[in-house]
Amino acid sequence: MQRRLAAIMAADVVGYSAMMGRDEQGTLAALRAFRTSDFHPIVTSHGGTVIKSMGDGWLVEFASVVDAVTAAMRLQDTLADQRRDLTLRFGVHIGDITRDGEDIFGDGVNIAARLEALARPGQLLISDPAYGSLDGTLSPAFDDLGETRLKNIARPLRVWARMPAAPVAHTPAQTPSDDGSGYPRLVIQPFSTSDPRPEIAEIAGALTSDIQTYLGQLAWLNARIGESHGPGAYRLQAVLRARGDRLRLEARLFSPDGSEAWTAKFDGDLSDAFDWQDKVGEDIASELIGITLDTETRRLSGLAPRDMTAEQAFLAGMMTWRSYAPEAFYNALVLHRRAIEANPDLI
Repeated sequence: MQRRLAAIMAADVVGYSAMMGRDEQGTLAALRAFRTSDFHPIVTSHGGTVIKSMGDGWLVEFASVVDAVTAAMRLQDTLADQRRDLTLRFGVHIGDITRDGEDIFGDGVNIAARLEALARPGQLLISDPAYGSLDGTLSPAFDDLGETRLKNIARPLRVWARMPAAPVAHTPAQTPSDDGSGYPRLVIQPFSTSDPRPEIAEIAGALTSDIQTYLGQLAWLNARIGESHGPGAYRLQAVLRARGDRLRLEARLFSPDGSEAWTAKFDGDLSDAFDWQDKVGEDIASELIGITLDTETRRLSGLAPRDMTAEQAFLAGMMTWRSYAPEAFYNALVLHRRAIEANPDLI
């Protein structure tokens, strides 16, 4: 067995399993292109050696912390600048590693991996020993997150964080709120129907109202019924069709940029209209919550906590807590502290 001191960078693709479930071929193609055109060229240009590849993640050894951190920062910025479908997170630590055949282990590997798991999407976390090895040109790029406990690591570790430079698409102006709250907006356009029967029109109206009622309880989303949506709002449209006693609702959600984010069909029967209406309303509201949270997570991933508004920090903290990861509580706490600092009356 060989034991030595090394700088280790751990990196993985955020949401890889979900991406594969949605589009396996597209995800594999994007990952292959990233490895070939960006990951391996950047890593090798800084003297890095891939010591373990897990398909959606890597462990890379570097001779110095400066090389490891510089490579990670370049990868961060390359992904952010080119707005790829892939989002990575990174962890860097310097420590002892031991190689035993094809296996590699030690504090250098364990802590780098724990830091990577703690990182938010797009974020680079480095340990305090790694930060202490940086020169004056790199260290100002990092925020001090204080001490935190990492899973299966006995002592608390001081952690430093860096987010990539946010592209224009990640600016707060993307989802302006017309009521000044700073939270994303969703306009629910009244559900339409071409059926002349009043009971069908009544169901369409009730569904519109039910969904607004479900979503209106959320503090972080401004959901309202209306025709006019303006720039930067999510928009829900639906058409209720009927043939005899058979019902079909076709729903579509549009993102703030105007692209279609989701579409679905819900079939039911007029004889069971009340139960069907309740279930469809709950199902659509649940889908919209998941989609808007995921979209806002990606949008905010390019912002460091210090650059967030109080509302953005609150929303990011809530989304982090929702992940149920072992480190989620700490990350959410950092973000909610930022929210309180920016606006003590918010929470």
